[in-house]
Amino acid sequence: MPKEYMIGPGRKLELCHTPEDFRYKLLRNSGGSVDINTIAGSWRYSPGEGRLLKLRRMTVHIEDSKMDVANFGGIAGELLNGCLLKAHDGDGTVLLDFLDGHPIKKNGDWALLAGVDSRVNTGTGNDELAVRFTISEAGDEVCFANNQYIEFTTQDDLSALVKFHIKLHGLEYDILT
Repeated sequence: MPKEYMIGPGRKLELCHTPEDFRYKLLRNSGGSVDINTIAGSWRYSPGEGRLLKLRRMTVHIEDSKMDVANFGGIAGELLNGCLLKAHDGDGTVLLDFLDGHPIKKNGDWALLAGVDSRVNTGTGNDELAVRFTISEAGDEVCFANNQYIEFTTQDDLSALVKFHIKLHGLEYDILT
């Protein structure tokens, strides 16, 4: 939980977060794998019962050969079904579709989620796609309490990609009752 610190006589420092409040978590599938470069599936994170996650940012990293905005990673052409990003209640009810029904099917589609904070880096070896989706830029963090969860779903075989990971950045606390 945020702490209040005295910084001088009669002066308090604003609330300050301690290191244990911060979360930098890779999304995982039900088997615990963080590797999204596989067959279709779902990767998620939940703070768990009695916990609150304030999600501020999500970063995506894809490494593959010969990337282009019209491909997904280095897979030639766009995906048939695409990828989804949704917030769910503990019972699976969709609370928020971050993509408003438009799946990510090609590298250029990441701009629908992250604006200009996505780019392909090329050079010798594999190309890399870096995406920074700063949720708090929309006005505030998205909070997940108890068993609510964020889920990234792939609906196509992505096993041809060299690497594909998604990391969440935020603050997590015990919920006081």
